[in-house]
Amino acid sequence: CRNLAESVIYYLERVSALNIQDDLSVIHHVQMTQRIMKSSSGFADVVSTGDLQHFKRHRNELFDAVGALGPKGLIRRICVLDDYLVKRAAATPVIRRQLDRVMFSPFATIQALMDGINH
Repeated sequence: CRNLAESVIYYLERVSALNIQDDLSVIHHVQMTQRIMKSSSGFADVVSTGDLQHFKRHRNELFDAVGALGPKGLIRRICVLDDYLVKRAAATPVIRRQLDRVMFSPFATIQALMDGINH
């Protein structure tokens, strides 16, 4: 069971590590301007604003989809793991995005406000 939990955390880390170069390498219709002097990664030095916006939009959709996995959500599932695995998961942008969404939801905001008033 621990190996499965570690595999899930590893997956979250890999998804969180996606960058624009990964996106551009798998999308065939994106045309990069090739220069004579390529960067060390093999991509042109200039990435268009449209490419960057496309990447951010798809990355955010992916983060939302991964964060919403499971009938009760991924956050609740991760909270029952070992402390070390919870810390690794909480450090990933996928989980941070979900935590931000939960903490700043209207319900959570009202509940925090009411708690502050009562105490």
